[in-house]
Amino acid sequence: TRPIEFDQAKWEAYERTSRALRTKSFARLNDSFSMPRGPEDHISPKNPKDAVRIIRGAVISLLSGKNIPRSEMKLIRKALELAEARDILARLLGGGEKPDTKEGFNNSVQCLTENGFKSLCDISKAFLDLCGKQKDYNKGLALMRVSNVFYMQRKGHTKREFLGDVIQKHKFWKNLSFWRASLKAAVVSKMFKSRKSEQYYSFIQAWM
Repeated sequence: TRPIEFDQAKWEAYERTSRALRTKSFARLNDSFSMPRGPEDHISPKNPKDAVRIIRGAVISLLSGKNIPRSEMKLIRKALELAEARDILARLLGGGEKPDTKEGFNNSVQCLTENGFKSLCDISKAFLDLCGKQKDYNKGLALMRVSNVFYMQRKGHTKREFLGDVIQKHKFWKNLSFWRASLKAAVVSKMFKSRKSEQYYSFIQAWM
């Protein structure tokens, strides 16, 4: 949970706990899913499987508090051109899948380090660029839903900076087609009690 009132000592203790959680949870993953670096790793962002691997590595890096350099950001942006990569990013940030498995989980990591938060913001901006370009409004909506979940708070400051604060001026949100699609999705989801029904998926696909 987030600290409600700022207290320097409590905040430092919270940060130590949060950092320990990130280190414990993702240290093992980093060994198996380190960020691929391109041709030298025999990986291509145009290949769906490789693109998914790139995004998994990126999410693990940012949750681990690492800064993602420009060279790797170019690889991530290229990978996000594929629908499979955008899908796995939305699912990982939304807490629907662990970075190393296909099992669902409750994403408890909310407070990120400054480096991790910056990496998340950079990836989110690239993600929205591609969602707008390829009219992938569902994934844009998924990012909007978690924009008030991930945040950073600098030591000595009471204000928390959320992902939504950084991406709210992105041109994607000015796309009227996105808001129309989001409204339609909300209406359709209310029409069907079970989102697993074939009727729901065929209906939403036709509307979107």
